[in-house]
Amino acid sequence: MKNNNLLNKVEYEIDERGVQVIDLDDALETMLEREFNQFKRGLKKLPKGKIIEKAYELICKEEIKEELKYMELHDAEKEMMLIQGDILDEFYHDWLNEDTTLGESMQNSISESIGMLTRYMGKMRGKKER
Repeated sequence: MKNNNLLNKVEYEIDERGVQVIDLDDALETMLEREFNQFKRGLKKLPKGKIIEKAYELICKEEIKEELKYMELHDAEKEMMLIQGDILDEFYHDWLNEDTTLGESMQNSISESIGMLTRYMGKMRGKKER
């Protein structure tokens, strides 16, 4: 779905030359929120079993949305995403094709957490022995 009506959906200003100027960050965030909310509304229409099957997709799309909101992106990248539309769906399917699984990412995170906990417990034991 292309976003040809983007200016109708986000705030914009007219500069001194009469050119419409939009805040790309706001426009991108608006588009991502709208796409995510549309996906959630679609889920609510499904039977409970189908919703559970789509839970992973929901979580991944929410994570993609949040990551994109806080990434340092060039204006050209923002413009490309605004023109393209359906970014969450496209990026979700790209994620599914990645060689790194969520399990691998989770394992790395868990290993780091275990390391921090081990260091913390070691420090606490050291304080008790003194």
